[in-house]
Amino acid sequence: MITKFFRLFFSIRLKKSLNLHRFLENIMKEENKNKDNIVTHAMYAGLVMGGILACIYFLQLQFCSNLPAVSLFLSFIIFATTIYCVYHYTGIYNRNLLNGSITYFKAVNFGMHLFFFASMILAIFFYFYFQFVNPHVLQKTIESSIAIINQSNGSLTESERFTMQSSLSSMNATNFALSSLWSFFFMGTILTLFTSFSFRSKKNNVI
Repeated sequence: MITKFFRLFFSIRLKKSLNLHRFLENIMKEENKNKDNIVTHAMYAGLVMGGILACIYFLQLQFCSNLPAVSLFLSFIIFATTIYCVYHYTGIYNRNLLNGSITYFKAVNFGMHLFFFASMILAIFFYFYFQFVNPHVLQKTIESSIAIINQSNGSLTESERFTMQSSLSSMNATNFALSSLWSFFFMGTILTLFTSFSFRSKKNNVI
């Protein structure tokens, strides 16, 4: 009688363990599927977003360097385009892949992926532009920045002035591209922390 009881007990525990194992496997598969979906969708959206911003930057650098008002207007266009792309592509991700059940942290996660891929496109653009298309623009910018630093009497210490001049003097297309990659990604991450509040699920209003 006791032996039958233990056999029954262990068979029940074994079935439960197997069911739990299958359940955890299904969860892991679903999580991996979601990760693949978010990376694929963010990659496509980031390529498009980065390409659009690269075109606007090209216009700004190539034709508007001597037109401050037009350059400022294009800077506003760049910022507005960035905001639009974040809302547009996060909305598509929410509707097509999450069926409207997006949460705050999922929106932040997607936004960080989006800006990562977009910043890679921009970094590649800046490298080729300053290395091959118009390397004189970067050099003129560095020289004008150094001139401004030299004219800042009293506002900077000698060590601060020397540090800034050294960093500017060592700036090249590669350094500028890497700097733009991380700065745009960091700016996008901060922006995503705010815009993601608009994408909380309306079904349960959870974060």
